[in-house]
Amino acid sequence: MRIGIISLSENSDFKKIENYTNKEVEFIHVTLKNLEELPIEQTEIIYVYDKDKLDIREYCDCILKIRKKKMIPIIFMINSVSKIDRLILLKMGVTAFVDLDYDVEELVLTAENNLNLKLNFESEEKELGEISFQLDEGNRSVLLNEEVEVGLTKIEYKLLSTIYSDKATVFSYEKLFNEIWNCESKKRNVDLKDMKTKVANVVFHLRTKFKLAGVSHEYIQTVRSRGYRFYMTA
Repeated sequence: MRIGIISLSENSDFKKIENYTNKEVEFIHVTLKNLEELPIEQTEIIYVYDKDKLDIREYCDCILKIRKKKMIPIIFMINSVSKIDRLILLKMGVTAFVDLDYDVEELVLTAENNLNLKLNFESEEKELGEISFQLDEGNRSVLLNEEVEVGLTKIEYKLLSTIYSDKATVFSYEKLFNEIWNCESKKRNVDLKDMKTKVANVVFHLRTKFKLAGVSHEYIQTVRSRGYRFYMTA
């Protein structure tokens, strides 16, 4: 799980986070000015850190900048906030608040709970209307809802056809990497982080193509810390 921390304060102290040793969790902290340095497409949740008690307008500006890049759960790390400001932040989509006197395990568990709720909601979501999906190997494309045809690259088609071949299976990053690039990652000395990045980039481009085609359904579902699976309701 990759957790982003955006600091709104100068001289922020993240020693507790830097000393955290869980290999399944990666923290990346940046300032709001350096938001571009955060690989947000591969980030699953964001904490906004402030110890200077900034104005609510600065909090809202931060949220809007994040939302422009990705719809992602946002949690605020702050010691005190007025009731009115808290309501404003909640209305803007902030999912939780954590004190600055935090325990790193608390941050991880809070993040996991938020992501699990999001995943459960997506799994139980029932969309209106008929949802269909048909791969065309000859044209290297996919026909969505029997009317929208989306052209795919060779790599995109390979990933999509792989997860579609077994809808009940969650395909790991390594499995997808080996299938797409037709190789064994160990022989190429590719580590898990690089595999996740490459596979996540392919998924990102597929999701973008579907959205540009006017299709809102998420056919590719992320399963946290595991990989991806095909998801379709009828």
